[in-house]
Amino acid sequence: MAFTMEVPDEAAIKKEVHEQVVPVSEDVAQLQTLAERNAAQILTLDIDGS
Repeated sequence: MAFTMEVPDEAAIKKEVHEQVVPVSEDVAQLQTLAERNAAQILTLDIDGS
């Protein structure tokens, strides 16, 4: 991230903050849980075993 002397757009900042604090939908939460489980399984795989 580079340093600039620009004054940030207040509306853009509010929009970005709002997107980050809005609760996720149930479908997205389920997908995130599934992705975390899959990642955990991949990380515990024994690729050297038979």
